Amino acid sequence: MIALAMVVVLALQSFRTLFPLLFAFGEDADYYLAAGIGASFAAPILAWPIHRLLRPRLAAPMAVSALVVLRLLLQFLHPIPLWLAILGTATGLVALVLLAAGLGRSGPAGGRRFVQVVVLGLALDTAIRGSFLMWDVPWQEGAAAVAVTVLLAVATLGAAWTMLLRDEVGVAGSGGGVWATA
Repeated sequence: MIALAMVVVLALQSFRTLFPLLFAFGEDADYYLAAGIGASFAAPILAWPIHRLLRPRLAAPMAVSALVVLRLLLQFLHPIPLWLAILGTATGLVALVLLAAGLGRSGPAGGRRFVQVVVLGLALDTAIRGSFLMWDVPWQEGAAAVAVTVLLAVATLGAAWTMLLRDEVGVAGSGGGVWATA
């Protein structure tokens, strides 16, 4: 489940892009902004309908692909628009839930694997962040930041779609596993 570790990295980068923007726009907050921010953190509720609509085999790889696209946009659009950071956060949360649902179907061993892989993702994220002197990669505009982002994007897409080919995403059930892990 290397895809989960990579999604943890991309989701954390998206989350940390949102928070400074919230601080900057906090003084000018209105109801629409508050609704958008609230909706981004409530987005995991969408995991079950997405799971049902796209079927279990495609839901996780499609959500991961959407996260990768949004993360690439965060890297290349400067200044980063607030709407993009909100959408990246929401997509990261949905992708995490859908990937966790696949692991949740494998019983107690899946829970242990989930924790191990999340810790691996946190370690990788910390290493990447440390290499940029604790400045988040999306805020960087140099060649190194672009290279790291593209490498992460390709690796994440490869891991997610390989997971589909190996049938590592749970295909049985009506989606109850999504709610069990949410």
